[in-house]
Amino acid sequence: MYAEGESGVVMSKRILVIDDEIDFTHMVKMLLQMSGPYQVREVHAARAAVAMAREFQPDVILLDCMMPEIDGGEVASRLEADPETSHIPVIFLTATVDQPQELPSRCYSGTRTYLPKPIQLANLIATIDQAISRNEAKAASPPVAAAGGGATPPEPSAAAGAGPPA
Repeated sequence: MYAEGESGVVMSKRILVIDDEIDFTHMVKMLLQMSGPYQVREVHAARAAVAMAREFQPDVILLDCMMPEIDGGEVASRLEADPETSHIPVIFLTATVDQPQELPSRCYSGTRTYLPKPIQLANLIATIDQAISRNEAKAASPPVAAAGGGATPPEPSAAAGAGPPA
């Protein structure tokens, strides 16, 4: 699943990998870039993750749960609290699960997608594509009007304060 631009050219998907294990992020970057049109950036210090996400604006973030200084749950909370990054889906990478799954988070409030380490490339690509598709569908959906009919503009006479029609 690759998005095409207006000219019909396949657009690369931007992926940010946040993990303190340098060899692991290099491997993920290499595998993804060899597998499809992915532009991958790496961050090895959790404290730099939000700034890089704001600058890079990835389509998805792969985030290690257990890192020194700041854990993945705190990084995810900061990303979600930032208006410039709150829309970006986060996939947690962890050695504490043995298959891809949606779970109530152990390192973050709410349910998140977890992928096991070591990763399997097919699972990684499928999970990335699903996360991006869900996010694109959510972004394309029109906002739901609030209950009470707030979407209908008032009658011109009512807006002018002329009172009820005769």
